[in-house]
Amino acid sequence: MKFAAAALILAPFAAGHAKAREPVVLSVADVVARHIELNGHVVRVRGWIRECHGRSCGIYETRAGDWRGGHLSIGGAPGFDRRVQGQGLVQVELQARVHAVCFNDPMPAGVVEICADRVDQLADPRLIRILSSSTAN
Repeated sequence: MKFAAAALILAPFAAGHAKAREPVVLSVADVVARHIELNGHVVRVRGWIRECHGRSCGIYETRAGDWRGGHLSIGGAPGFDRRVQGQGLVQVELQARVHAVCFNDPMPAGVVEICADRVDQLADPRLIRILSSSTAN
């Protein structure tokens, strides 16, 4: 009986010290390859951003920031843009909801998908952290 009472008293303190599991962080290439499976899910993504403004914001697999390594368009979010603006080239970790749009998937006959400007492949982005910055010297 004494043991049970002690366990009940100490349980809230032990729970506070339990190590929280870190969420899985995906690369840009992972999200591109699995975009249908991840559609609608909130994910964490790590990659490189050059700039974000009104009609353009993308996260790239490589520091070179080219399309060949993998690219995702980040949906419009003024707060997100302000946090990365003026940083130059930055490696970031962000959280967003995947929308499987504009991935050049085969379309049904007669359907044409037109993608222009800022597509929300990663919608409602939230900056988790800046991992490195070209202006951080």
